[in-house]
Amino acid sequence: MPIAKLNNHNMYYEIHGEGEPLICSGGWGTFCHGAAGHLPRGLTDRFKVIIFDHRGIGESDDDLSVPSTTRLYADDVICLLDLLGIDEVHLVGIIGIGACIFQEVAISRPDLAKTMVNTGTWACPDRKFADQLNFGWKCIR
Repeated sequence: MPIAKLNNHNMYYEIHGEGEPLICSGGWGTFCHGAAGHLPRGLTDRFKVIIFDHRGIGESDDDLSVPSTTRLYADDVICLLDLLGIDEVHLVGIIGIGACIFQEVAISRPDLAKTMVNTGTWACPDRKFADQLNFGWKCIR
């Protein structure tokens, strides 16, 4: 079970396939342990696909004293890519927060983003949406 000690926590990740590196980031309700079968058919035939568990989800732990921000999760991704020696990657952000995290990665380290495909993302939540996110976050903590 690959665990990377980075950014003050342990991050679980998996690598499947061969080729150019491609990293997928799902939403809060997704985790990677055993999820490789849910990747789009043929993806691992063309790419080295990296999937991972966000902090506090699945097999990754979390330091609850550190405030959770999209920036923090983006830093986790950047640290993982640095640890793996990857200097250019295809970013695939799936379902909301996964896509938002990759937006932060591309803003912080545009040199890393060879391409980026995001679904269900937003630039800034409106007040109602922010309240819903905060409520959901409190429920899962």
